Amino acid sequence: MLTWLEVRDFVVIEHASLNFGHGMTVITGETGAGKSIIIDALGILLGDRTSSDIVRLGSDHAEIQASFDLKDNAEANNWLEEQSLETKEGECLLRRLVFKNHPSKGFINGRSVPIHSLQEIGELLLDIHSQHEHHRLLRSGTQRTILDTYANSIDLADRVKTTFRELTNAQQQLENAKEVESQLEEKKNYLRHQIDDLTVLAPQPGELETLDINLKQLSNITQLTQGAWQIMQALDEQEDNSASAIIYRSTQDLLALSAYDSRMSEPAIQLEILYSQIQDITLDLRKWSSDYEPDPQKLEATEKRLAQLHEAARKYRVAPDELADLLAEFQKELETINESSSQVAIITKSISILEKKYDGLADELSINRQKAQLKLGHEVTQHLTELGLGQASFKILLSSRPEKQRGAYGHEAISFLISTNLDSEPEPLSKVASGGELSRISLAIQVAASHTDNIPSNIYDEIDVGIGGRIAEIVGNKLRLLAVDKQVICITHLPQVAVQGKDHVQITKLHDVETRIEINSLNAGERVEEIARMLGGLEITEKTRAHAEDMLRRASNK
Repeated sequence: MLTWLEVRDFVVIEHASLNFGHGMTVITGETGAGKSIIIDALGILLGDRTSSDIVRLGSDHAEIQASFDLKDNAEANNWLEEQSLETKEGECLLRRLVFKNHPSKGFINGRSVPIHSLQEIGELLLDIHSQHEHHRLLRSGTQRTILDTYANSIDLADRVKTTFRELTNAQQQLENAKEVESQLEEKKNYLRHQIDDLTVLAPQPGELETLDINLKQLSNITQLTQGAWQIMQALDEQEDNSASAIIYRSTQDLLALSAYDSRMSEPAIQLEILYSQIQDITLDLRKWSSDYEPDPQKLEATEKRLAQLHEAARKYRVAPDELADLLAEFQKELETINESSSQVAIITKSISILEKKYDGLADELSINRQKAQLKLGHEVTQHLTELGLGQASFKILLSSRPEKQRGAYGHEAISFLISTNLDSEPEPLSKVASGGELSRISLAIQVAASHTDNIPSNIYDEIDVGIGGRIAEIVGNKLRLLAVDKQVICITHLPQVAVQGKDHVQITKLHDVETRIEINSLNAGERVEEIARMLGGLEITEKTRAHAEDMLRRASNK
């Protein structure tokens, strides 16, 4: 709720300060007195575009600030908390400075903020029904919120929006996962090809060393055969001159000499050991010699196998003896990829669940909207008739989206339609309603949905354009009825509306050294004079005053 407004050096206002309370406040003044300047100031405070022209002559900047009571405005409190701009006193202070030669500045609770922040918080604080292009009622989002609020479905609509956002995020994740999986599939195919290639080759640990040994043997069979035979001859197979024969005879000689000198027995023992070793060596050479048979096929196979290993090593850029480990590494990597959960399958399942959830919530929201659609349309049409638009017909159009096309706000788009004549088809508000009509249409909607609208303060400018008499009194009554649940500030030139206000502010244009306006809150006596002026013009008679007193008394007794 707006509690206080202060304006300095704004157009023709040098300084003005106003306090506002609960209920309905009316603002009146002579034609041309500048009554709408308060609305203009509030609009600029809440982020409307402006220029240096609004700075009062002789000043370098204009200043507008206002205080709002947020005790019953949870939405605004939440916004401030999200922006780290909250106050503990339940009060929100907005301030805007408009300079002649510099960009304007905005402040919330004493902290500098971008101008769009003033706009965002402003939409949660005030609903200004003024200039046609800035009217919230013309926005599709406002129309949707009004219907959903009337249908007691705001929480449901929020759940639809949240689920749609989750669904959209999941669909994006699915696209990313598919791209990753496509890359993994390419990797898997590449690994399979490498594994197949190496599996056919079948490299074995230590195989290269064995093949090298075998190749040396097979390539040198003649040398090995001849060499082994010659050595065996020298060691044991020459009867008298072999090493074993000489050692044997020497051993016997030493044993014979040991009878004369015991020291001779020690070398005899050592020669016996050496003789035994020569016998073992000769036996090994004889056994190995049986293996030294020329095998051209085995030699060719060994050379071919080595060539295959070295070719594979060059292909995979590793040492030949690392091929077996490389195959194991490829197999492990493929196993890891195959065993990892498929994100595409997981996300696809999640999307299916979210789609069912969304469709269920959106179907429920559609049913609620359809139930509220005709009821709200009928109530608003009745109020329009009472407000002097007897030929008007108000309808709410629910336009279904194409099948299977989901949206953040449910299955349908919502449009408020109006026909102001019996022979015309309903069209969107922005195409049909004039400024004055739009204010009354808005009033009719708000009265019909007053128990559900979350905006705590409503300001009406020129709501009574083109009406008078009984209709003016009905407009005043409806504004007063609306003010039971929220704050209403109304600029009016009709006494039938003005008497319905709980508080009364008068705007007066003064002409002395310079043109300026004066803003005053009226007491009971001053209010009678102002109502009398509105009834009778410049010449106020006692009869006019009596009529004004009677109107105020009857209004206060309602």
